[in-house]
Amino acid sequence: LAVLLRWHPPSGLEAADDHDSLRCLSLLEGRFEFTSNADPLPLAPAQTAALDERVTARPGPRSGLAQPETLPAAWVADDPDIFPGQRVLVVGTGEYGFPALLLAESLAARGTETFVQATTRSPVLPGGAISHARRFPALSGEAHAEFLYNVPDDHPYDHVILLCEDRLPPPGHPALDIPRLRCKFAPDSEDE
Repeated sequence: LAVLLRWHPPSGLEAADDHDSLRCLSLLEGRFEFTSNADPLPLAPAQTAALDERVTARPGPRSGLAQPETLPAAWVADDPDIFPGQRVLVVGTGEYGFPALLLAESLAARGTETFVQATTRSPVLPGGAISHARRFPALSGEAHAEFLYNVPDDHPYDHVILLCEDRLPPPGHPALDIPRLRCKFAPDSEDE
């Protein structure tokens, strides 16, 4: 077994590690011990069933669903520019990936060769399966970078559809430089 960090239990319980068939390699090791605290934990605040009006996020898989999620009607309508046999990449933004899967499924049912990806905060160096890395400011407007992999300027797709959860990229945003890109905004919106 190889791990980055191995925590040993308190003394006397390491005997399980001495078994001949178990070998554990780690970059770092540490120990922990729990001690009793005489002070009781504070009581949790009372639960409330009222909706916090400050919450502005749309209902969706990230905040719970009362019924299955569906695509916005404008996304389901036939797109006159997308034909059976074309290659279409559908890109979700970060955690907003499930609508990308639903749209890709809908397009595949109409005969397109469909691919799905999502932007990510995770930087990965090109090499192996990663032939290209695209970095740009977060599409949500937050102060971090986002990445999209294997979508160079000479990408093999007839269309790249970027699904945005909160807002469309502002004019001049580097994500808009992706050739053959079209953006769709989250529920009840139209193409950019």
